[in-house]
Amino acid sequence: MSTAFIPVSSQPLQSSFHLKLHILSCEGVTSHCKPPNSLGSHLHHHRVIGWQEVPQVVGKPADTGGITSFNTDKTRCREREQRCSLHVLQFSPRVTEADSIDHKKSDDRTLVDQILEPQDVVRFGVFLYTVGCICAAGLYAVSTLKLEHLALIYFGGLSSSFLYTGGIGFKYVALGDVVILITFGPLAVEFAHAVQVGYLSLTPLLYAVPLALSTEAILHSNNTRDMESDRQAGIVTLAILIGPTFSYMLYTVLLFLPYLIFCVLATRYTISMALPLLTIPMAFSLERQFRSQNFNKIPQRTAKLNLLLGLFYVFGITLAPAGALPKL
Repeated sequence: MSTAFIPVSSQPLQSSFHLKLHILSCEGVTSHCKPPNSLGSHLHHHRVIGWQEVPQVVGKPADTGGITSFNTDKTRCREREQRCSLHVLQFSPRVTEADSIDHKKSDDRTLVDQILEPQDVVRFGVFLYTVGCICAAGLYAVSTLKLEHLALIYFGGLSSSFLYTGGIGFKYVALGDVVILITFGPLAVEFAHAVQVGYLSLTPLLYAVPLALSTEAILHSNNTRDMESDRQAGIVTLAILIGPTFSYMLYTVLLFLPYLIFCVLATRYTISMALPLLTIPMAFSLERQFRSQNFNKIPQRTAKLNLLLGLFYVFGITLAPAGALPKL
């Protein structure tokens, strides 16, 4: 059985690669390995290896329309010197974008661990978009909100969710933070409020600010963690533009500014708005972890804080006496 290695470029590839290698042997003095589509008894070795396992050697692959093949010179096969071929039947770079790029050590492992195939993710996305449109039609049937207002907010959010990584790809041109800040804060809250009361109002936008800041903290911690890999892949994020020091400062502001808002609401309007302050020990823990540049699981921990903060925020508003909070 012949042994050969794949020649690779010295440039780093920012994808999660899987190579399916079929190493063939040669039979007879003048025979050569059969083409990849007729392996037969010549298939002696088949395994999947990771990108890190492929060494760099001298060689020049030939482009054969998706099948890469090259010859190893004077390879001894069954004690006879012949020219044997190593055919790579499948070279499939799987580029995933949960956080722009998925690695074996990444937190975004749905595609890396093959829990879902790329086509499954696409189908699931289409399914969710379809269900969302059906639900929007149902809301129009039961809500008193004008159709043009409902469509404006709904399709605005729908477009933002698609253009974040698809189409223009706001994420890749340092606009992802703006999209997340608007979509997962004021826009979502305004939509929920307008559908229920039947009209648009600026007040929900103000009440959405604490949650919008907390949600942006999740994205920013993720982008800061992936700063180096994003830079190598040519992705531009806010974390890359401002650097590690200012990224820490921004994360701290995003983390603690909501608590300042809650303090103002609690002291000026109703004490029930102090409930979200119960989560502040988690915020200090996250700040220390971020400051030490230990980004392990920090986006997940920030998301957990966001969930608890939102729940206590809702409880605080629910428990507030009628008319205690402005315009509520």
